[in-house]
Amino acid sequence: MKSKILLNDAYSFTGANVLSQIQDSSTPNIDLLIRESVQNSCDAFDEDKSFVRMNFIVNKFNNLSFKNLFNNIEEFSINLNGDNYDYLAICDTNTTGLLGDHLKNNDKPQNLYKLVYDIMNKKNGNGTSGGSWGIGKSVYFRFGVGFCVYYSRTFENNKYINKLAIVYIEDETKENTMIKLKDNRGIALFGDLDEDNHAMPIYDDDYISKVLNIFGIELYKGNTTGTVVIIPYLNMEKFESRVNEENCYWNLDFDKKLEVALQRWYFPRLNNTKYNGRYLVAAVNDEKVELNPYFNVMQKMYNGDYETCESYKIVSRSPQLYFGQLFVKKFNKEELFMNPPYNMPSPYCMFDINEEDFIAKPIVAYTRKPGMIITYDKSDWNNVPLSDDEFLIGIFKLNDECEYNSEQLGEYVRGTEKANHKNWEDAVVENYPNFTDKRPIRRIFGEIKNILSDNYGDNKVQEIESSNSKLKKKLGKLLLPPQGFGTGTSIDPKHGNTGGSIKVSKRNKTKITFNGFEDGMLSFETSAYLEPSDAVKFDFFIKSGNKKYSFLEWNAMGFKLPCELHSIRVSQIRIGKLSLNSTKTFMFNKDLNSGTLKESIKFVFKKNEITDYYGVTIKNVNKEDNDVSINFVILVKPIDLTYSLNVEAELIPSKKDGVK
Repeated sequence: MKSKILLNDAYSFTGANVLSQIQDSSTPNIDLLIRESVQNSCDAFDEDKSFVRMNFIVNKFNNLSFKNLFNNIEEFSINLNGDNYDYLAICDTNTTGLLGDHLKNNDKPQNLYKLVYDIMNKKNGNGTSGGSWGIGKSVYFRFGVGFCVYYSRTFENNKYINKLAIVYIEDETKENTMIKLKDNRGIALFGDLDEDNHAMPIYDDDYISKVLNIFGIELYKGNTTGTVVIIPYLNMEKFESRVNEENCYWNLDFDKKLEVALQRWYFPRLNNTKYNGRYLVAAVNDEKVELNPYFNVMQKMYNGDYETCESYKIVSRSPQLYFGQLFVKKFNKEELFMNPPYNMPSPYCMFDINEEDFIAKPIVAYTRKPGMIITYDKSDWNNVPLSDDEFLIGIFKLNDECEYNSEQLGEYVRGTEKANHKNWEDAVVENYPNFTDKRPIRRIFGEIKNILSDNYGDNKVQEIESSNSKLKKKLGKLLLPPQGFGTGTSIDPKHGNTGGSIKVSKRNKTKITFNGFEDGMLSFETSAYLEPSDAVKFDFFIKSGNKKYSFLEWNAMGFKLPCELHSIRVSQIRIGKLSLNSTKTFMFNKDLNSGTLKESIKFVFKKNEITDYYGVTIKNVNKEDNDVSINFVILVKPIDLTYSLNVEAELIPSKKDGVK
């Protein structure tokens, strides 16, 4: 094996620089290792495969066999004398492998060059990429003594190619270093040398097989492509957990630590055939990692498959953009399998949260398209109280494809993430000036805070009565009309006379009464009095927090309506002095445009561009200039009782009153 030891100069990164760049003290090492290694593999997925396969191998290797690889290198000496040491091998298949060669060439793939030979420059990933900028490809040097062995098999130029290289990085300022050459930078590259004395991989299959055999690993064969990253001299003491609860069953078992960390950060993608992209299949020492009961629940929430989970779309109004979706559920211990026979740890333990003052507070996980949880938000949600036996968990899925003036939200958010990709924060991103100006991350966080506060905070009535009483009170809130509605005028003043106050007469009084249930529907009885050419407009509104939205606005923001309009049934009509009974019914689930009764009353149904009716206008079209009054019943199917439903009437006087 040949070597290339990099010499120091005034403008180059050193080994000490590299190692200092990856000192992310906020993330436990086991999590950092999993987050970055899995994303490095997933970013290199093979487009012809439906999933990425990974295998984490933990075993021992013979120290002497490895040291012998460097015996002919005078400037380098391994100063470790034990017989056997631990190693970790991170193997992936169904990936492209490390395409390209050791030289920078923008006209062909650069995977090998960027990962192995250009350590300190960040990856030029797009919005779908994960991992870290810079530290993601150097994270492996943190967990051993500085070695990293790279083996990869690729398919290039219509043939399969095996390639292997070894990189060593150390802090050159310390004593007893392994690199003996003076004025070195603490970085050594091993493999082969090209004609210009540049370090390059070894392409000899027999020699590569000899190196891999030291670790009990075989060459990839057949049409298999992928990469193996080996960390020799693995230091197990660097993987201590922050959480030491007794039932954190993985604390004393490194294999279990890997399994739980894989689930903690990648449950959206792990074994998830519903994931929007190539899902992940992972194993530890050839044993497939299956989701434990807790993370199985989390994946169902992510997929939108958990029946009792609430869903909220996060939408901006100006411009109207769909930023993503929030899934929220308040769990008890039984729902999270914390009781016998499962005895699963608490969510705080599963998420590796070890702050006592955070207990009994909500947890919100944020994720985008790569399928890695960016962070478990530990914000103080202020007015969202929980008992010790309650757990409020939210999962926010960014809509990476959200587009604004040819910019994509996923790419903007990736551009704002810090080096370890542990949080989102609005920032000036030169390539995305429009999103930079609109500060979408601030809007996302603000809306999530509002949702939690409105629906789970102190201001939300906590009903403790029997189920019937609870339903009755919720329905009371659902059916509550606006203040003053039906007791006086409900006319918008802008449609009244231009001078003075609005005259209150029979035409100003439109009443609505809740009659209870009818075949599972909410039944409202309504009456309206219309002078010649008058019209009355009925609109349905949804209250969320302190704001009110029409059906049209609610649907335009991407939310599912909490109720469905079912039908309008006319029960009585009076035209002038003539009073008539009627059984005419208009069904909202049919393609309604308009209808006229007795050539006197015209119904115009208002419908959006999708499928939802959001109101109806009733007009007096009697040709004899008779006054008209009408009684009818509106039937509404309740779906989600979280929101209040208002039905508001607005009189549209005839043009002779001066209204255009």
